[in-house]
Amino acid sequence: MNKRYQIFVSSTYVDLKEERERVIYELTKTGLIAVGMEQFRATDEEQMEYIRPQIDDTDYYILIIKGRYGSLAPDGLSYTHKEYLYARKKGIPVHAFLYKDINNLKFGEMDNSVDLIDKLNKFRDELSSQRIVDFWETTDDLVWKVKDSINSSIRRRPGIGWIRGDQAMDLNVYKELEAARKTIDQLRNQVTQSENAAVSFPKDTSSGADLYNIRCVSFLNGREYENFSFSMSWDEIFMFFIEHIYIEKPEDNIMGLLSQHIINKKYGNSQDISTNQASLRLEEFTQIRTQLEFLGLIEAITKDTGIGKRLHWRLTDKGRKYIGQLTAIRRNSAESPTPPAPRP
Repeated sequence: MNKRYQIFVSSTYVDLKEERERVIYELTKTGLIAVGMEQFRATDEEQMEYIRPQIDDTDYYILIIKGRYGSLAPDGLSYTHKEYLYARKKGIPVHAFLYKDINNLKFGEMDNSVDLIDKLNKFRDELSSQRIVDFWETTDDLVWKVKDSINSSIRRRPGIGWIRGDQAMDLNVYKELEAARKTIDQLRNQVTQSENAAVSFPKDTSSGADLYNIRCVSFLNGREYENFSFSMSWDEIFMFFIEHIYIEKPEDNIMGLLSQHIINKKYGNSQDISTNQASLRLEEFTQIRTQLEFLGLIEAITKDTGIGKRLHWRLTDKGRKYIGQLTAIRRNSAESPTPPAPRP
């Protein structure tokens, strides 16, 4: 689908007629739609009202300045200056070309009013401050720089452009594409909001600081010693598993580590600690794994270890985010947060 881009060529009228016609001619030869002041000379507010819609339809705005500021509107600005401000307001890319040294211009090529010369110099300064200017000396120099600037802008920042009616898509297709674009934008917003939102869990599901009583049995010298329950919050259980889940240890190893942790907390520095052992009931450990999976913090996968298949745990994206939520250093906090510690 071939696009043609519309260029609005603006300048003061009489003193730049030759340069403007040459620029329009050269741009038109390259397949662009060049709109100039020959179609409408902006010298009063009524014609400005006609020019504004033309600028609205423009992809790129060219401003050529030499030695005149232009005819003044009632507000004291020239109509050329007002065109430029309107193009900037509409977000249309502006390319300004200033005559290099106005002090070298002949008599009659510049305004003869001190007030107009002052306005011209301020306008040139305004354009230069926007870093959208280039300087020219001859008509050939001007034409070459305009073409180069527009071609570069089309490559870097293609405008909307115009296409032939027989090449345009059906209106219904446009509507479907627009609806799809809006849906994509909504989904992107939802993803962004989801990424920025704190991790949460179903209100009716035990999680976070809620306690879970883990049923255990201890052994002394190889004999069953005591049946007991050990309370841990779900945050404490999850944080205990972190270092082991990061390296995807087998589930039976993780179960053994938790059992040893519980026996250490239960019996402390008892003289019989070396002979004490504890075991989680299998259904308890299965419940813990099921709960953490349901909360979306881990996933259990089967891996072939070379000596058979074993169940391993690994963190989910939600689990990683929740670790940060529990342990991240907050702004204006002098110390790192203390992760939840298992209760004795």
